Amino acid sequence: METQAQLGWCGVRLRQADRTTGYALVNVADSPVRRSSVDPEVSAAAVTALWVARDCRGQGMGRQLVQGLAAAATRSGLQVLLAVGSRGPGSCAAPPVGWWQRQGFRVATDHPIHPVLRLDLDRTVRWAWWSEWWDRVRHSIGGWEAPPHPTSRSGA
Repeated sequence: METQAQLGWCGVRLRQADRTTGYALVNVADSPVRRSSVDPEVSAAAVTALWVARDCRGQGMGRQLVQGLAAAATRSGLQVLLAVGSRGPGSCAAPPVGWWQRQGFRVATDHPIHPVLRLDLDRTVRWAWWSEWWDRVRHSIGGWEAPPHPTSRSGA
């Protein structure tokens, strides 16, 4: 509830036809993950869940979800996204560390099982002109859909 009240959104969702094929949720509340990984003055949100339907995995949907979160977080004035990774098989609450790293995250607080990873948004999605130009190129090629828009309580 705090994240929804503060940001006006709490995650992003991917849909195909009439079904949800993936979602990612964030939380801005103060937590041990946040306190151990960023300065108190830095505005950050932690990814609390990331899920893609089993039959849709391996198609880049997880990357689209992270891109959607990063874009929405930037529009909301956040500076950092945090995530807990797993050095094991992973789950929706803690995908594998290597997967997060391929999305641009880096280990911020190491742990043998569940390290905290960090994505600095000023290094990833601040070049608005580049993003707009690249969107126009992709649209001219055809067959490309934009990253998901943040979900809201009324649209979820």
